[in-house]
Amino acid sequence: LVLSTGLVPFEPGINRKWGYCDNPRVITGSDLERLFYEEKYLPDEVNDADEANKIAFIQCVGSRNIMEGTAQCSRICCAFALRMAGRIKHEKPDAEIDFYYMDIQRFGKNFGNFLATISDKINFIRSNPISVKINAEGKPIIRFESIPDNMCEEADYDLVVLSHGLCPSDG
Repeated sequence: LVLSTGLVPFEPGINRKWGYCDNPRVITGSDLERLFYEEKYLPDEVNDADEANKIAFIQCVGSRNIMEGTAQCSRICCAFALRMAGRIKHEKPDAEIDFYYMDIQRFGKNFGNFLATISDKINFIRSNPISVKINAEGKPIIRFESIPDNMCEEADYDLVVLSHGLCPSDG
């Protein structure tokens, strides 16, 4: 017996702490995929003269958190986000990419080799992101709890990509 419920992406706009809908520089992984299709890296609302040179990916938005979305891990988000980060590094080698994660879920054939290849290209930050605010220039600031250091820190970016979780369909 196979039961297929379908999946619905978590809508990060329901929780204002992520800055989604408040700042065009905070987008979802699905939004970034659409931008890739259009051969862009920033939404139209952002000045074309701006560059996305400092980019953050935040994992587990709406998953692994029963208060916000769903308790389970979507499992595919880590590989999806890492592949997008790899594509950005390929297209923009000078881009600085930070990857905020609790742990990395391995998904897909040869994921270990892929992870080893990309690990020297992006900065992994083991953390619990708290919120995304906006600085005076209109750029996002991530406030996060560093898991190894057990202290709160902040970092600003040109673009923040939320890896929004997948939830079973209501139907």
